[in-house]
Amino acid sequence: MSAEGRMSERAADGARLTFGAILRHIRRHSFAVLATSDEHRVPHAVGVEYGVTRGTAGR
Repeated sequence: MSAEGRMSERAADGARLTFGAILRHIRRHSFAVLATSDEHRVPHAVGVEYGVTRGTAGR
């Protein structure tokens, strides 16, 4: 099972996701799609390329 599947499975089981676990997960990826729909159910989506630094976050 992929990391995405494991994370979704844990969240669905009600297990607590820590900030560190989320940070590790997003550091392994660099692209996301954000999607919404308006009041007329017209979909809108945008691709986002991102990077996470190894600064002081999560310490």
